[in-house]
Amino acid sequence: MALSDTTLLAEDEENDEGTGFNDTQSIVLIVLFLLAGLLMLVGYLWVIVTVARTRRLHTASDSYLASLAVAEIVEAVCGLPAIFILTRSSEFSFASVLFLCWGILFPVMGYFLNAVLIAGDKWFRISRPFVYAREMTRAKCAVCLSVVWGLSAAGSLAGAAAHASCLMGDFSTDLVFSSFSILAIIFSYVIILPCVTSITVFNILIVRIARHQARAIAADLPAAPREMMEGPPGEHRMQPPGNQPHLPGADHRRSTRQFSIFFLSFVLAWTPVVVTLPIVHYTGALNSNIAFVVVLLIGSMFVLCQAAFGTLILTLLQREYREILKGDLRRLGEKLHCIRRR
Repeated sequence: MALSDTTLLAEDEENDEGTGFNDTQSIVLIVLFLLAGLLMLVGYLWVIVTVARTRRLHTASDSYLASLAVAEIVEAVCGLPAIFILTRSSEFSFASVLFLCWGILFPVMGYFLNAVLIAGDKWFRISRPFVYAREMTRAKCAVCLSVVWGLSAAGSLAGAAAHASCLMGDFSTDLVFSSFSILAIIFSYVIILPCVTSITVFNILIVRIARHQARAIAADLPAAPREMMEGPPGEHRMQPPGNQPHLPGADHRRSTRQFSIFFLSFVLAWTPVVVTLPIVHYTGALNSNIAFVVVLLIGSMFVLCQAAFGTLILTLLQREYREILKGDLRRLGEKLHCIRRR
């Protein structure tokens, strides 16, 4: 009996050493996966609802939103299980490393490229509304989506094949996890950083255009309403709470706060990936603390996804942009003096 207990204990220790996780770390990983899935469900539920309310994908923006929702579904169905299998595996082969790496890279790459496509679409739609309505056809929309998903599939497959080939036939657990950490650093600099930088640039341009439009609309107001809003110098007019006019500056302050929150969340998520992870890897702490690195990677990846998602919230809350989304291009053109009033 004692011999069998000793044998079972030795097998458990070997399993723990092979996988690199004890029971507590496994529970933490499972909870983290559940929270990540909940964030994805709650954060992107509005995307599915928005697309479903249209009943058909009759505009390019609806198709891009649907594509982003598909990227999230692929992440939940393919990416999360691949990461979980990776963290629990004790033996690897060329095929397993190839498919696990591709399963992780493909949905993440598809997500960020779709996010860049949506940010560019929103900038084009608010900066050139009439050109957008004339040029953005279904065929061009299909071409854009084909390019995004083609690049995601080909790029992720090429990266996975190169990653598996670089192991030179040595598929030991320590070497595989070490190679995945290096791949995460390279992927962060080559794919995630340029994508989020592009989204941020589009975001700044959208905010700038929206503020310029708000100033043009405010300058076009009649003199009497403007005096009622501002009041004589040194005097503040009291109005009932329900009759207070809408001040364009309120939208400016709100969009500035939203952009600050988005950028701060990006910095908080980016720092662990590109600063802490290289330090952990090159100091040799990776071999003894694999669980910490994996949890750090997973948490940072999902925070980065939510940070990029914040750009959609920022643009959709712009009042002028909502007018474009409603299809009221003529009214917007009148406010911006693009169409002469009769």
